[in-house]
Amino acid sequence: MSSAAPYTNRDLFSTHFLDDLLPSQPEWTGSREERQRAFETLQALYRREAALLPTLKEKQLESRWVREVFRALGVVFEVGPRLPTDVPAVTLEPDYALFATEVDLRLAQEQRSAGNFEGYFQRARAVGDAKRWGTDFGSAARGQKTPRQQITQYIHLSGVAWGLLTDGRLWRLTHRSVAGRLDRYYEVDLAACLEAGDLERFGCFYVFFRGAALRPSGAGGPCFLDAALRESSAYAEAVGRALSIPLPPSRRRTRCRHSTAGAHTCVTPAKHCQILPGGRLAKTVTHASPRRTPGSTDYLEAHLVPAPVERVADLRNPPLCRVAGGFRHSPE
Repeated sequence: MSSAAPYTNRDLFSTHFLDDLLPSQPEWTGSREERQRAFETLQALYRREAALLPTLKEKQLESRWVREVFRALGVVFEVGPRLPTDVPAVTLEPDYALFATEVDLRLAQEQRSAGNFEGYFQRARAVGDAKRWGTDFGSAARGQKTPRQQITQYIHLSGVAWGLLTDGRLWRLTHRSVAGRLDRYYEVDLAACLEAGDLERFGCFYVFFRGAALRPSGAGGPCFLDAALRESSAYAEAVGRALSIPLPPSRRRTRCRHSTAGAHTCVTPAKHCQILPGGRLAKTVTHASPRRTPGSTDYLEAHLVPAPVERVADLRNPPLCRVAGGFRHSPE
């Protein structure tokens, strides 16, 4: 799925879950008829509104597009919920509160009627915020919060688990556990899915953003989004444990086969190893890849097993190491 995926996954879910587990999940395999209906509904709406969407103001876009998407996906929502704050004079309202069921929404409204705003959000599963078509989620006017900073604040103040941010075209999910990391999210280009006319590509949007993704499975079980995040975290922890297992003696004693004229450093995919003259290992620390963050699921998957180092030059020339499999090293 990842080779031509219509989504952007920034360390929210594991690639292992999205590519290997999701296609066999009942939420994917068992929702084809509902997915087809939602796809046809949104395709028809998009064809009718596509030329206007980039010209609409924020509230117009919400009325003519965002809420219609929610309805097609079976999302239970309420507009403009007030957030609990420590400053009575300050009123903060995300555009939407999202609920698992109509019953949860009704119970939340009862709490709000009693003045219990915290009780209201205890019934909610997510908060959502919509911006104008084409809005850059990472920028804002001087002195203002960016859209992704706003959704982070809304998640924090409401206490809900999930946050949804959209400009109508891009739909982004983030979770409370990573809300402080603004670069961690799952995002789908809905317009690209509809323009492509590909039901499978649309599934990458539908399965994660439909109302059923917020509903518990069975009696008190996790909702699909919670289960996907839990599965991803469990996989990352398992890979992390695998990386911490000592290599067998035959691998552990492997030295860099450079000339021993002086000290240098070899950076392997999983470790940063300082080698002293004679090939003696001085220290090993986690290697921070320029493309991946140590501890992230993608980093762990890509750097599961260190490969043996081979000599390709000696220290009389600018030294260069490589490992079997093509990973490159940058000696000091």
